[in-house]
Amino acid sequence: MAGCMSSVIVWLLATAALFRYGAYAEFETVAIVIGAAAMANWVLLSLVWLAARKHQARLIGEYIRLYGPLPEEMKASGTRVGGTAGRVLGGSTGYLIGGVIGAVADAYQEQQKYQGMSEPQLSLLHEIGRLKLVRPLINSVMMVGALIGSWLLVVIVNLFQ
Repeated sequence: MAGCMSSVIVWLLATAALFRYGAYAEFETVAIVIGAAAMANWVLLSLVWLAARKHQARLIGEYIRLYGPLPEEMKASGTRVGGTAGRVLGGSTGYLIGGVIGAVADAYQEQQKYQGMSEPQLSLLHEIGRLKLVRPLINSVMMVGALIGSWLLVVIVNLFQ
């Protein structure tokens, strides 16, 4: 996923700062490091999101220019055949068999969706489908949790020194 490496770098830098200040740093110092890292992560991921969104819009525009509107099937993927078959058959074995039936049904429907499309059209459509947008706010909240874990690591390491 795009932006993952920038999040890892921010986390590593913030963890290094927490280790530098040590386990007995004031609460304000720890809060500033964690808050600054979460904010930096949000800013970086927002920039990644904007770039990915622009790329996605360009790809969709190119597809529309070349082949017309996006197929409706792009919006929904998969079926409920596996879950329904599993409920009908009952039990864990039923869900296993239902999952296999659902996978076969999904593969068949996937094949039917793209029937009659050229290879370049399919390639562009799959590239649009693979493009995932990051979620800066959610990732920044997870960054706060990771940094709290890093702070606990600083405290634990300090206990054994």
